[in-house]
Amino acid sequence: MIRKRDLIVYATAAWAFIFSIFHFIWAMGWYVGLNAKEAEKAFAKPLFFAFDLLIAVMCAIAVPIALVFVRPWEKGKLRKCFSLDWNNTVGASVDG
Repeated sequence: MIRKRDLIVYATAAWAFIFSIFHFIWAMGWYVGLNAKEAEKAFAKPLFFAFDLLIAVMCAIAVPIALVFVRPWEKGKLRKCFSLDWNNTVGASVDG
């Protein structure tokens, strides 16, 4: 049985994957779901094109990071790399 928390993580990973695919598609010139003329004008700007590719890469990286939290080895070191340790982070800043 899949836990509710796991469903949220899987949904997050799926959303990041789909979002990444669409951004790659848009950056390559196929404007699915966008107004083609407006999109062409926007993507003609190098900064906007680079920004779109950056978003696509960030979403692609987010997929394995999200899935770390539902894997059987989630109690290991890899999960600790991606999770916030509030006791140390907040405690260190408060204790000063």
